[in-house]
Amino acid sequence: MARFNDLEKKLLGELLDQAIDDLSNNGCNDLPIDVTDENVDQVRRLIRATTGDDEDWAKDLLDDAKPGNKVYLTDFTVLQLFRDRILGE
Repeated sequence: MARFNDLEKKLLGELLDQAIDDLSNNGCNDLPIDVTDENVDQVRRLIRATTGDDEDWAKDLLDDAKPGNKVYLTDFTVLQLFRDRILGE
């Protein structure tokens, strides 16, 4: 995993925040993910991590997260999760 100095982390955070803002203002925020036998557990974890307190939405997505299906997550919430993990926030 890459290591960033303080300035690089700050700039990366700013760039990711800008991208998150741009995506959240886009007309369509769907991020399609194909569910396979190999990634079904990872997709389910990603759903739980990105749906927040919206239990109905999470339940609908989790019900659809079966191999052979496609689920649609919100692109900017996925990027926000990655931002927080990369920057340790």
